[in-house]
Amino acid sequence: MSEQEYIDYWTDLATRNKAIRHRPEQNRFYVIHDNDITELSKALSQKLRVPAVLLDQYYDDIDRTQDNPRLVIEGGINVLVKCVKGDVIDMRRARAEARTIARQLINRMFRDSRTPGSPLYNQTRKVTVSTQFRGEPFDALENYAGWGYPFEWTLVQNVAVIDGEWDDLSPEPTQDSVTIEP
Repeated sequence: MSEQEYIDYWTDLATRNKAIRHRPEQNRFYVIHDNDITELSKALSQKLRVPAVLLDQYYDDIDRTQDNPRLVIEGGINVLVKCVKGDVIDMRRARAEARTIARQLINRMFRDSRTPGSPLYNQTRKVTVSTQFRGEPFDALENYAGWGYPFEWTLVQNVAVIDGEWDDLSPEPTQDSVTIEP
C-alpha cells in the first residue's frame, strides 16, 4: 500500500462521515507533515474548517518474522474541534465531540478490514488492523481540542526479486554471444 492509497482511504472516510462531510470547497481533512504544528496552525487560519480529521504521516516497516514478510503501516487519526480558550468545561465538550467522531472513524476502519469488497479487504490485499486503540488528547493548539487514535495496518508484501530490475541478474548480450548470420 502506497502513501497515496493511505491518504485516499482516509480522505474517503472523512468525506462520507456525516459529522465531518469533507469537501474540497469546505476543507475538513488535513495530512500532518513531519508533525509540524506551525503548518497546521497556518492551515486552520486559512482554509481548514472544524470539526476536521487530521491524518498522521505514513510510516512503514517490514516484518520478516514469518515466512511471508509483512508490510506494517503505522499511522493515526485525530479529530479537531473548536473550543473556547481557557474554558475547561468547553474543552471537555470539544474533546467528547472529537472522541465520538474519532471512534466512528476507527470503528469504520476496523469494519472495512473485515468486509469483503471494502478498500481494506479485497482480492489483491487484505489489511489486518491492530485491535488495540489507545485514545489520546490532541491539545497542541489554542482554541481547539481533539482526540486521536494511533493504529497499525499489516498486509502481505510482495518481495519477489525480478531479474529485469537488477543489472547482475539480467544477462546482457556481449560481443561473444552475438550470432552473425551469413
